[in-house]
Amino acid sequence: MNASPQSQELRLALNCRYEELVRAFARESLLAEACPSAVASSVAESALCVWRLLCQQAGEERIRLLPSHTGNNVGIRFLLGGYSRF
Repeated sequence: MNASPQSQELRLALNCRYEELVRAFARESLLAEACPSAVASSVAESALCVWRLLCQQAGEERIRLLPSHTGNNVGIRFLLGGYSRF
């Protein structure tokens, strides 16, 4: 696992045991970008749903999570090696 405040990126194995880490990273990284608390929490819950679905479909592949905050658009990007972005 790597998390750096400068890059605001989380890299880890796709595994259900990291659910809380994914949720917390999503929320806190968006809060650091001055995203409103309610929005950051909502995006974090959505990211957790995506995480759970990916865990059901894939093995323990490496994955990168990146916060995205441009203008009025916020979200978490999931990057899997060799796959399209989610």
